[in-house]
Amino acid sequence: MTDTNTNTTHMYDVVMKAVSKLPDKEKETLMSQMTIQQLTNLLVSQDNMNDYIQSIIDTINLYNSLTSALTKVCNALNESIDGVDDIVCDYDKLETDKKKEAALRLLNNGDFQKDCCEILVSDVEHIVNTDSAAKAINSIFDIVGWCKKLIKQGIGMDHHYEV
Repeated sequence: MTDTNTNTTHMYDVVMKAVSKLPDKEKETLMSQMTIQQLTNLLVSQDNMNDYIQSIIDTINLYNSLTSALTKVCNALNESIDGVDDIVCDYDKLETDKKKEAALRLLNNGDFQKDCCEILVSDVEHIVNTDSAAKAINSIFDIVGWCKKLIKQGIGMDHHYEV
């Protein structure tokens, strides 16, 4: 065996020993998201780790932007109009002040706030299930579980918005 292979094997052993010290749930989550080789590559290079963390941050920022955009679209719906297609079409026809009034009325509706949160959490959960970086973050912070718990308890569903 060459020195490089010996060093690589030793590094895998060191990483596996560190992983084995994690609680079972964290260990399972981590290892279900990446191979030992991928994990080792992250750990041996600060640049790789920084890039990986940055990609996670970028994903979170993307979903923050998505949340903002989705909230703005949802705010545009007017409660007094029948039918979703009619709401969207009629909203587009409103003057700017009326659009803001319609959005504000929806934002101040607790059921609407809950529906928006459930939609967003569902989307985040989908991403967590399909993106390894998001899955790794969620395994550490349980963002999806935390959000679901807040929704179930109604926390944040009574915020009052003003213009």
